[in-house]
Amino acid sequence: MTTSTITWTPVADGLPDVESNVLLGLSSGFTCEGFLDTDHEGAQVWRDVCAIEIEDAVVAWAELPTFDSHANTPEQPATLLQQALAELEMECPRSTVAAAIRAHLAAQPTDERAAFEAWVLQGGTHPGAIGRDDIGYVVSVTAACWEAWQARAVMAAQPAPVPQCSPTLTECPRCKNDIKQCPMLAASPEVPRG
Repeated sequence: MTTSTITWTPVADGLPDVESNVLLGLSSGFTCEGFLDTDHEGAQVWRDVCAIEIEDAVVAWAELPTFDSHANTPEQPATLLQQALAELEMECPRSTVAAAIRAHLAAQPTDERAAFEAWVLQGGTHPGAIGRDDIGYVVSVTAACWEAWQARAVMAAQPAPVPQCSPTLTECPRCKNDIKQCPMLAASPEVPRG
């Protein structure tokens, strides 16, 4: 495990460069990643990584920790997706969804994380945004995005469900024809044609 020391600077003692991503210490006790910006009138405004103005008072800031990919390579970080998957399997051991997710995670290409990190860093995001420790990504926004990235990959691997025509409908969900004249149901003898 590699550790990083975070040095907090009170905003009264100095400010980061404008538009440089840093860790922000809020008066509520929470932390988030964000940056100092100026509004259309030139006033200083703190924004989160989504460029939304932070309503809570920023009391301190710190440089994002850096990550040395050669010195810090956790084998398999515990993720929220894997924890949720374990809970799903405990509740429903024969879940086909859980089995599909497990199969996808096992077959996940080695470049999925590299593609994700390239996506995070596009647009000049600070390299510390992809810093990891033995649990996962250090920056909570990056960790949440990684969870979403993995869920997206699982969903993309699943075939899209094909809606089935039903004789109780008046319109075929696939072709939008009148259900009695649907060419897709022509080969189905059990559908009453009225």
